Amino acid sequence: MDIKQIEKYEKILRNTCRSYKINVIDVSLPSNKKFREKQGKKANGKEWFNNSSSCVDMTIYLGIYKNKSFRLISFAHELCHILHDSFASNMKNTTFYNELMVWYKAFKLLNSFGANLSNETICWGLDQAKTYIGWEEREVLNYDKESRKEI
Repeated sequence: MDIKQIEKYEKILRNTCRSYKINVIDVSLPSNKKFREKQGKKANGKEWFNNSSSCVDMTIYLGIYKNKSFRLISFAHELCHILHDSFASNMKNTTFYNELMVWYKAFKLLNSFGANLSNETICWGLDQAKTYIGWEEREVLNYDKESRKEI
């Protein structure tokens, strides 16, 4: 997908956000330098916004990406969290399963707009979902992978 197509689909996503009154903060913009400096070191001392986006309530924090296709699918992913996530209905599933379903919805959303995502972009999105395998053990139960003995 070329840069013009990516910009077209990003504009569609931004218009969708506007329709649902979802704020989008693009942390890559020079005007958000203070935000980056203030929020920069979050997870394990790494800049959380490099190749990463997030959402809180009705706000999407669109990260900094070298690969514009990865940025586009991440944007769609965070939008799908806001539009489709239901905490109560997802409690019965693992975090990995829920993340995988939101990535699937993001792929499906962009596909409905006519976006033709590359295999590299799809695999990158799935790799992001895979980071949630075992999330409950690591985060909820203070899982210590180093001390775990393989059976």
